[in-house]
Amino acid sequence: MRSILSWLILRIGRYRLVNEAPDEPVMVLVAAPHTSNWDFPLMLAMAWKAGLSPKWLGKKQMFVGPLAPLYRMMGGIAVDRESPGSLVADIATEARSTSSLALVVPAEGTRSKGEYWKSGFFRIARDAGVPIALCYLDGPTRTGGFGPTIDPSTGVDTVMSQVREFYADKGGVKPANKTEPRLREEDAATCASATANMALGVIGGEVGRPRAGACASQANRSASVLSNRASRVFHVSISVHLSLEVVQVHTLPTEC
Repeated sequence: MRSILSWLILRIGRYRLVNEAPDEPVMVLVAAPHTSNWDFPLMLAMAWKAGLSPKWLGKKQMFVGPLAPLYRMMGGIAVDRESPGSLVADIATEARSTSSLALVVPAEGTRSKGEYWKSGFFRIARDAGVPIALCYLDGPTRTGGFGPTIDPSTGVDTVMSQVREFYADKGGVKPANKTEPRLREEDAATCASATANMALGVIGGEVGRPRAGACASQANRSASVLSNRASRVFHVSISVHLSLEVVQVHTLPTEC
């Protein structure tokens, strides 16, 4: 049944699978770029054609109505995006305890162009100790397939550098909607470093130039706060000094 469906979907979509799935018994599959409604059926069809029986995460609204049993039969797991709770921990536990699992995670979260990817795929793979496998669709070439597997224990910066390198020339069904692979955690770490450097610059009497991009405003705010505090300390010191001089004048001995 799945082989027929995969052939039909790929035929209608006019896409072709160009390589084989990674030989990993348990893995987290990153499905990207997510740019259209065609992504889900095409990715699923390619996974079936490659011999995988993937589990996939979908928003809970998909699992309400007459199609809900079909989605579950196809490997769907309902996710409440507003209250994810212990979802990552639960899936990581399942991945650690099973001998065969290919979990497809839509890292972008939305088919519109956004600012960041969702980090769930990385956290699940890291906590479960399983590899991240990349898969893709490319509209201009009407192709899709699988990329390298990445060890999440190498750290988020190393993982995301490899992810960006792989997806650099993969446009998705609608390239204009592609979101650059970047996690909010990456910019948070960069901002923390930039803020620390900015603080050192203010304390040393020299305000450094903030990094352009996501954390520039945060760095500017931090610099402004530190500068204002330094200014207040300076004014208080001057006031105390002047007050002491006045006290000294008024308490001079009368014989002088």
